[in-house]
Amino acid sequence: MCMDRDHTLSLAQRRCPGFAPSAVMARTGKTLLVAGTYRQQPAVAKLLIEDADLWRRRFAAEARTYQVFAAHTPPVPVPLPLCVDVQAGVLVLQRVHGSGVAAGRHPVTALSEQ
Repeated sequence: MCMDRDHTLSLAQRRCPGFAPSAVMARTGKTLLVAGTYRQQPAVAKLLIEDADLWRRRFAAEARTYQVFAAHTPPVPVPLPLCVDVQAGVLVLQRVHGSGVAAGRHPVTALSEQ
């Protein structure tokens, strides 16, 4: 069962009241990526819109990864979790400015060393 955009945004704001959405950045069949602020700082919310168990488990694993980054900071900039509600499918992260390394999960060309 997929949730609609408005219901998902409303859920995100109820579960993470400090999150104020400003624009939808991307949408797949499984998630909605929304730019905004969290308590006045730039943030991005990843919202799970697909309720299948497989995608819930993957979402939970991704949330745990960000929590590990918060506890053990890697040597490169990573977004830190600001608000996590795995049950609701809400993950709000610091917004890390810059360009993406690759547009796809499996890049077909070599990545730049910059």
